[in-house]
Amino acid sequence: PTLDSAEDVLTLGDESENPDEFLEMLQVIYPDSYKPVTNKTIHCLLSQADKYQFDSLHTICEDYLLRLSLLKRFLLMVSSTIAKTPVKSISERKEFQALPSSSKYEVVAKRLKNITEATRRLE
Repeated sequence: PTLDSAEDVLTLGDESENPDEFLEMLQVIYPDSYKPVTNKTIHCLLSQADKYQFDSLHTICEDYLLRLSLLKRFLLMVSSTIAKTPVKSISERKEFQALPSSSKYEVVAKRLKNITEATRRLE
């Protein structure tokens, strides 16, 4: 970064720097403007973390990927029985309890979607 005192402008990176990606990084790391990591933003955030050697951003991204991996493993584990398994039974599993709230919502939403589809087929 360079500071041009004549214009009070701070220049970060070079002209090839994508300002949207930099803004995305700031929104993820600053608590007042907290924005969650998503599948759409994970690659740009990891790139920014590498570029700026930002260990805490790496950690945020790693946490997201671990949660995503945990959710995918859980869904694979129960996918063959999820349409038949009552929501209460799913929610009592320790694997389900270990998921973050947003992932729990996704599991229950998938279960409800399966119920809705099965009901429509019966009509």
